[in-house]
Amino acid sequence: MSVSVASEGHVAVIKMTGDGRHNPLSVAVVTAMLEAFESADVSGARAVVICSAAKSFCAGANIPDLLEANWMSRNPKGPTPEDLFARIEAHDRPVIAAVHGNVIGGGFELALTADLVVAAADSRFALPETGLGVIPNTALPRLAAMVGMRRAMEIVMTRRLLTAAECHTLGLVTAITEESPRDAAIAQADAIVSGAPPGAIAAVKRELRRLCATDWAQVRSNLAALPQNEWREGLSAFVEKRPPDYDGFWSGS
Repeated sequence: MSVSVASEGHVAVIKMTGDGRHNPLSVAVVTAMLEAFESADVSGARAVVICSAAKSFCAGANIPDLLEANWMSRNPKGPTPEDLFARIEAHDRPVIAAVHGNVIGGGFELALTADLVVAAADSRFALPETGLGVIPNTALPRLAAMVGMRRAMEIVMTRRLLTAAECHTLGLVTAITEESPRDAAIAQADAIVSGAPPGAIAAVKRELRRLCATDWAQVRSNLAALPQNEWREGLSAFVEKRPPDYDGFWSGS
């Protein structure tokens, strides 16, 4: 099983439990996460916490699955990470990501999709996608809204690692803990829903999402429009554990 769902009082805890030490976003994880959001445990909960049992929260997409399932095309096979992110965004109860270890690529995008992010102090964040010939599609509008266009451009173009402390300063992380981020996120979720009714919370989420809306059709179109020879070289190099060769693309050959 790639995902488990448990109830902690009024909070549903969705835990990613499989697919390696660094928990990449695989077809199995994406499918199981979508199913979790339709489960009775989640639909009946007042808030949701997303966490991981692996060494890292999530280190990005599972590249073999990405290629096999045609996630880069307009017509992918089955559900995609974008489908998951859209479902999380649409949830009308608070969703808190409890992160630790590496929060990279699609894992960072998953965290950004949540309403709040509680991070272990030693968490590391990055969006390295352009180095693979792809883009952090769903992160772009959120980053620009949260940190401004110039800083968003710097984070994406340099592909550098960000500490939990820097992400907190930038507003990408809402709390840092030296203890269990899962437990801290549950405590925060309890505090939120114990003093406010569901209608007001849903209205706040709906209005803020409207003001910083994600165009999901554009997200899919952006991926499909990327030069296929570039991302095939980048992803192949990653799988083959070699440096990508982009020189020919710069010279137009």
